[in-house]
Amino acid sequence: MEGSCQDRQPAKFSFRHRPKGSQVVYQFYREGSQKLARRLERLLSTSVQAWLREVRFGLRAGSFPDGYLFAFQERESCDLGYMHLEGHLVRAILQRLLGVDGPDAAYKELTLLQRGVLLGVVKGQLESLDLPAQVDFAKGQGPHPSPEAMHIAIRLRIGGVAGMLHLHLPPSMVGPRPSSPRLDEYSLTLTACLGEEELTLEEYLELECGDVVLLGSTKDPLPVYIGQRRWLRAKPGICGTRMGIQITDILHEGDRSCE
Repeated sequence: MEGSCQDRQPAKFSFRHRPKGSQVVYQFYREGSQKLARRLERLLSTSVQAWLREVRFGLRAGSFPDGYLFAFQERESCDLGYMHLEGHLVRAILQRLLGVDGPDAAYKELTLLQRGVLLGVVKGQLESLDLPAQVDFAKGQGPHPSPEAMHIAIRLRIGGVAGMLHLHLPPSMVGPRPSSPRLDEYSLTLTACLGEEELTLEEYLELECGDVVLLGSTKDPLPVYIGQRRWLRAKPGICGTRMGIQITDILHEGDRSCE
């Protein structure tokens, strides 16, 4: 049996239309945080690391620690998303880009130049995470608490400075909260073993196309695996025009010898 391998193309997501589910979202932002680190590393000319800390739903009032808060939104939408950068991360970014230390106080004390530079950096970060890039300082306002809002925490290390980047996304950007999984949404792989044979390493290395490997007798019930565990016994047969198996025995406890 011959086959060809093709390079797998990376999945491309639209944030508003990507498949729902906590694992999908987690994977998307885990990869996005790595992309964000590479972008910042090129911009700042210093080592940058980023890794996803958590993705959770629900937002409490006053959930922003000290630092710099930015609001962003999609066109023709009233709902705001928020990015929060801890103050010492902002100072590290401005020091790398401008050669001077950033302010120790709130964002209101940023100079016009510092504000413009910082907004440009934040826009680039939002683009790395596939989020709207219409952004401005939040001017002291915070998000309204919502159990459907999503909170994403990414840990950043810029050179020797480490801190947190927080994203807060409103329900309109997230979509409906994923419901609890149902059993009928899961699938399992069922495998029936038609026969087995042992080969020496030398025999294996000498295999060529067209060789025939004899399997054991199929008179005995076939072992049937669910995942990697043997759960059933069955006998082979034909059902209409398709091959099939008929279950003859159920191993209620499962056979752990094949795990």
